[in-house]
Amino acid sequence: MRDGDLGVVILAGGAATRLPGKLEIENREGLALLLAVYRNVQPCGPVVVAGNGNLSPRVDGELPCPIVLDRFQGLGPLGGLVSALPALRTRLAFVVAGDAPNVGAAVVRRLRDVWEDGLQAVLPVNRLGIPEPLCALYERSALLEAASAELYRSGSAARAAAGLRCKHVHFLDDRVFLNVNTAADRYTVLQ
Repeated sequence: MRDGDLGVVILAGGAATRLPGKLEIENREGLALLLAVYRNVQPCGPVVVAGNGNLSPRVDGELPCPIVLDRFQGLGPLGGLVSALPALRTRLAFVVAGDAPNVGAAVVRRLRDVWEDGLQAVLPVNRLGIPEPLCALYERSALLEAASAELYRSGSAARAAAGLRCKHVHFLDDRVFLNVNTAADRYTVLQ
């Protein structure tokens, strides 16, 4: 589903305090979580990983894409976005968390299919009606500007996205938004 106008940012710079090393936990196929997320979204376009320098040499060496160090470590996902978005040269950027193994090309395609001129974002909305700003499609330059503005204000990806002209797409299956944050998630999400 390559679209020359679309790139991907994988956020992989969190502290993982509840499950240290989570991005390197292997799934059923023996693939590290971050590598599985990369494999899922790679068909969509060029990928950039926003990281904090804490990946093992094995995972770092297996990622066939640029890893941009988060210049704003400790400021959450917005710091990673502000660091990584300039490395993409595409008009659109799909953003995904590095611990979200169920997100792939089908999600990106669904969001891309409803994109219209004048929009700055297409955000999925979960079954409870809550937008998912870290699994969304953005106009790259608009997201960079919004993320930069919110970085030191609220640090909230939701607030940065809320200020954009966006369309919402409802997803009834919340499994797509599951991520791995705890030891219990390791067994429920990855198995």
